[in-house]
Amino acid sequence: MLQIFQTQFIGVLKQIKDQEETIEECGRALAQAVVGEGTIYIIADKEMTPIASAIVHADKTNQMEALDKENIAIITPADRVVYFTSYSSAGDMAMIESLLERHITVIGIAGKDHPGIDQICDFFINMFLVHGLVPTDEGERIGQPFVSVGLYVFELLSLALTDILSEYEE
Repeated sequence: MLQIFQTQFIGVLKQIKDQEETIEECGRALAQAVVGEGTIYIIADKEMTPIASAIVHADKTNQMEALDKENIAIITPADRVVYFTSYSSAGDMAMIESLLERHITVIGIAGKDHPGIDQICDFFINMFLVHGLVPTDEGERIGQPFVSVGLYVFELLSLALTDILSEYEE
């Protein structure tokens, strides 16, 4: 079982890496907030909530903050939102639409069943976690590493951001 999980997990990471162009575009959008007067808000929903705390604690720009969905009124067009969710809901869509109506750039990162979220966000990164990675003898699938994959995605975004900021400083 562990070998299957590892093989499938590595496959997911490779699929995410194939979104390199989108990741670089996201890095540019985040850099605009860093060099401007904006803040990068991390909103993480459902099982993704540990991601926001981990990202903010590792932030080297000092311009990232974790934010609950209920407090989005403080976000301005100079800010950027990185929204992590394992799967989207009608409430997610309404929140994203309200941000977009206020001309706030939203980067959506979702794992499964993301109808519309991939179309509505300014940028979308697919985590390719539609179902568990490991089949069981009963025909179920288990092992959905949302948090691990989400942190990997953000690490890629962070690397793109760092690269763009270093070019900006030159």
